[in-house]
Amino acid sequence: MATDIPVVKFGAALSFVNATATMEYANDGKTLVHVENTSGASVNVTHVEKVACSWDHALQNVVDAAPAGGITQVWRGWQIRRFNRPDHKAEILLSATTSVRVAAVSYP
Repeated sequence: MATDIPVVKFGAALSFVNATATMEYANDGKTLVHVENTSGASVNVTHVEKVACSWDHALQNVVDAAPAGGITQVWRGWQIRRFNRPDHKAEILLSATTSVRVAAVSYP
């Protein structure tokens, strides 16, 4: 079961939650994920592709690195056709969860 990442509207304070291996967030196509990594090592954030892109390649997850020592902003949400499930949520996988927190913000 995936852990929900609360999504706030732009201008509101981010609502960080402790990371788990599998997380999900409501994705409106303008949602930016923030990964706060104070673990001392880089963490991979894998965006799980749900539908192949229009170039007809096989499903291809996308990986971004969240280096240690700060907050990394990751924006893959704009591709809602590829990354959203039928419930309008996108799913991410984290390679490590100790000393990692995650938040999301939806921009206008």
